[in-house]
Amino acid sequence: MTRRLAALCLAALFVLAATPASACLPGHFTFTPGSTAVSANDRSIADDMVAAWRARPDIRWSLSPNDQSEDSPAVKVRRARLRGEAVREALISRGIPAASLEISDEAVADTATMSGTTGFGRVWVREIEPLPAGGQPWRGC
Repeated sequence: MTRRLAALCLAALFVLAATPASACLPGHFTFTPGSTAVSANDRSIADDMVAAWRARPDIRWSLSPNDQSEDSPAVKVRRARLRGEAVREALISRGIPAASLEISDEAVADTATMSGTTGFGRVWVREIEPLPAGGQPWRGC
């Protein structure tokens, strides 16, 4: 069941990325099991986001956190929310305005029903539409 769900999620991501009307999913921040701290390994994603914001100050992103642990739904939702807030605060501290970042409440709620054995969590980053006229999605997707 878990493999099937993972396969369906990946298929949906590929469809989203391949659909011209959709903004791409440029990356994600990864969290170790139980952690809500942004990793230094994710510095390149943050750097890319800062560079994109400097080039296009009107850019906005949705942060979609999740938690794939076997903890209770309440614990997973709380941890997902904290992960989203940690990424948001890390990006704000690098100069991206708070108004350019939103945490997806839907993604936080969906994490309650996720299952997995890895315990890892992610905060997916997605550019919010509409793109400017003639504009390119972040990372040229």
